[in-house]
Amino acid sequence: MRNLPVIQARHPDYECDDVIANLAKHYTDMGNEVVIISGDSDFIQVFDFMNPEKVSIYHPIKKKFVENPAYSYLEWKSLRGDVSDNIP
Repeated sequence: MRNLPVIQARHPDYECDDVIANLAKHYTDMGNEVVIISGDSDFIQVFDFMNPEKVSIYHPIKKKFVENPAYSYLEWKSLRGDVSDNIP
């Protein structure tokens, strides 16, 4: 990985999705376009606090970009629940 042109980052106190979201926010605030590559549906919430024209999410298993939903991700997650995130 060190020889690839990708940023590697980690933080001992935060989950990787939080680190990725913060880096994406930093770079989109600077005017850059960012593509997050992940199958984790938790990343959909970045559309709620970032410019959706500057950030994209690519799902590598489905091999397609995730669309910005018309609903609030947190409302959807609360109604649906998710035991992996301790939401009954």
